Amino acid sequence: MPFTNQLAEALRGLTGKTIYAASNGEYCEEYQLEDYSLLLIQQGSLREIQNVGPVTVKVQLLTGDIADIHCNANELVDIFKMKIQLVTGNGDISKGIPIERQRLSFNKQILDRKRTIDSYGITEGSLVHIILRLRSSIPKKFILHTLIDPQFDYDFRGINDAGKSIYRGQLPYIRPVGCMRCALHVLGMFDNGNDIWLGCSNRDEEWPVSFHGSNCSKFTEIVQWGDKLGVSGVGGMAVFCTPDFRIALQHSDVVTDPQTGRKYKVIFQNRVRRSSIIRASNVGGPDNFWYITNPSDVRAYSICLFSQ
Repeated sequence: MPFTNQLAEALRGLTGKTIYAASNGEYCEEYQLEDYSLLLIQQGSLREIQNVGPVTVKVQLLTGDIADIHCNANELVDIFKMKIQLVTGNGDISKGIPIERQRLSFNKQILDRKRTIDSYGITEGSLVHIILRLRSSIPKKFILHTLIDPQFDYDFRGINDAGKSIYRGQLPYIRPVGCMRCALHVLGMFDNGNDIWLGCSNRDEEWPVSFHGSNCSKFTEIVQWGDKLGVSGVGGMAVFCTPDFRIALQHSDVVTDPQTGRKYKVIFQNRVRRSSIIRASNVGGPDNFWYITNPSDVRAYSICLFSQ
């Protein structure tokens, strides 16, 4: 059964924005999840994605200056925009051009946030133009629309997995029992439409499942083990996630929908490239603390809602 209305409630509480499950006739923009779909740590604190990657793309700024953005060819436009925000803020992402105000153009095409850089033929040295959206044109109301894929929503409430062994991508999968899982629209978006990474038959090519929390200030232990692993030191960066949804819940605050008063905990369900997983247990930490040094190796595919 679809949980689109519940997702809109939870995201209103999480983001403080006016979000609808569907259009009500008003002008609304499709909602995006750049600020929450990855949990990144660096230099002992939370921060956004670094400007790193094997391909250098040139971006012409509004001033006429050219900025070099280092990225991965298969990187989503979403992540590319985050790097532009970091660069235009001279390393301080809070001072850069906000993602929602950026429109990117290449070969007379406006880049879709859900597509990858290479899908537009952007390669080493390509020139991308940034077009600034006027503040007055940025809607304050949003709809979920193409963000979600309700046909794949799943009700994990009332399920008991005790004694069951479930695997994805050759690693154990702890299903998020007790949640309403809302599917994100990811089919066909990666690897030239090859969705084997999202498989459910424990094949070697599948990516294992992980989770991460949202909107929480209790990250001391996460940062501590990242520092010990060396993935969050100077110049380092990592995405934190865990194979155990219960750990993710511990790192999520309760959010309240301002319209209905309903309360939720929100966690993200991801697939991660198995070869990219660095475990805190390598340095004596918890085996269920995972760190991924390349954000492109983490793909959020569901949002899990736990009623409070």
